Amino acid sequence: MVKGHFMVKTLKKISAVFLIKKEKKYLFQQRKKYSLYHGGYVLPGGHIEDGETILQGAVRELYEELDILVDEADLEFKMVEPIENYIVFFFEVKKYTGVLKNKEPEKHLDVCFLDLSDEKIHPLTLNEIIKIEQGVHFLQGKTDMEGKN
Repeated sequence: MVKGHFMVKTLKKISAVFLIKKEKKYLFQQRKKYSLYHGGYVLPGGHIEDGETILQGAVRELYEELDILVDEADLEFKMVEPIENYIVFFFEVKKYTGVLKNKEPEKHLDVCFLDLSDEKIHPLTLNEIIKIEQGVHFLQGKTDMEGKN
């Protein structure tokens, strides 16, 4: 008989993050200063809701955040990374319709394309993009926000 209480948290939240390229630049959202990334520029993304597939949630998030329509077939899997209590799936958006805009100004200060040499990009985000460009499909998870500003 085991005495005491043991709790193991194994359930993870699922998120999708998107790479949208224009020439050699990527689309970024500037998070508000009070958020996890402290005003840094990060890739757009969001949570997958209960009852959704990852692709369904990805399509919904792209519309909710950026006002673009994307077919599931136009999302190309790039990488998966466990981060804290999330499992994050990265997709490249190959094609979309609509005009990109910031539909969540309460969360994001800016939406713009940046070159990877831009110092405004959050260091963790930059590292993820570099790994994806190198062909890495899985990154070892982080248990804390190393490198956050």
